[in-house]
Amino acid sequence: MSSNRAKNEKIKRQYYHWLREAQNSSEKTVDAIKKALWVYDEFSNYEDLGLFDGNRAVEYKKWLAVRKHPKTGEKISPVTQYHYLRHLRAFLLWLSDKRGYRSRIFPSDIAFLNMDKKYAKAALDPTKQEYPPLSYVIALCRSIDIVTEIDRRDRALIAFTAISGARDEAISTLTLQCFDEQKLVIYQYKKYGVQTKFAKDITTYLMVFDQELLDYFLDWVKYLRQEKHASSSFPIFPQDKQECLRDNNVCFFAEHVDDKPWSGAGGIRKVFEKRAKAAGMDYYPPHKFRHLAIELARGKCHDLNELKAVSQNFGHENIETTMVSYGNFNATQIGKIIGEIDFQGKNTSKLTEKEKLEWIRKIKAL
Repeated sequence: MSSNRAKNEKIKRQYYHWLREAQNSSEKTVDAIKKALWVYDEFSNYEDLGLFDGNRAVEYKKWLAVRKHPKTGEKISPVTQYHYLRHLRAFLLWLSDKRGYRSRIFPSDIAFLNMDKKYAKAALDPTKQEYPPLSYVIALCRSIDIVTEIDRRDRALIAFTAISGARDEAISTLTLQCFDEQKLVIYQYKKYGVQTKFAKDITTYLMVFDQELLDYFLDWVKYLRQEKHASSSFPIFPQDKQECLRDNNVCFFAEHVDDKPWSGAGGIRKVFEKRAKAAGMDYYPPHKFRHLAIELARGKCHDLNELKAVSQNFGHENIETTMVSYGNFNATQIGKIIGEIDFQGKNTSKLTEKEKLEWIRKIKAL
């Protein structure tokens, strides 16, 4: 390893430590940042990070725009470019305050690591978010023939993701002590080892969008407790058990679960991908099920109190996150709502100006 590369890696390790301990960043977030910095290393050929300047920032953006994915051979998406730039920018800002770099890296140069506003807006347009309908989730669960306990776990996992709206990282770290079956509530608490975004404690009540989905999950929990005699610390969704043959040193995955959780959300995503492929259906990653859950729950709200409760149920501190980051309508939804608006004023039950102002006041207060 060259001296420059060794020096860069040393300072990056300090940054990753700072992210974990000072910022409470999850391993998933740190891994995403590592990947972004590796891409910059590829561009710069591992040159000294202290050589960064505005010209390099501009050249990096041009290089990134035409860079092809090493596996697919296709250009990386605008969304990926946006996050690569964002992560690199945050790292360099942190680095610019460190000894040996203060007089070499300047915020004015880091500012060049931006994306054209129109391009960035198009890349992050929430109206382009695609997520499966509820019928997809039900059909995917029904497509799984229950032969092994792996099958039963996978069906429960898919159903649970839809009715909880929990993030895959948190789901992979849930244990039986996190679930209150009487109240149908999941305690996503740090003291139970659950890894939530920003290490927040979240109390999530399961949302019964469909009784069949809830039954799949409850059936799995019952199986763990009564058939496997699982303790309270047993993972709700354990990883596949790996067994090895001593004679020829061959390892394979058995048809039953281990007593250990997945080491990250990657295992969960593979389950979703495998089951969708087996069913001949489009693949949606687990986070898209969170989008679905938020849309379904939000659509059932009749007043601001319900909307605020739903927002907190998903772990959002601000209702704006629920409404903006997840709540923008797609073109079909916009058309449906606009089509139902009484533009000619024939409906006499419309809100008065005073009532409209009161709604605006309440929304701002949430």
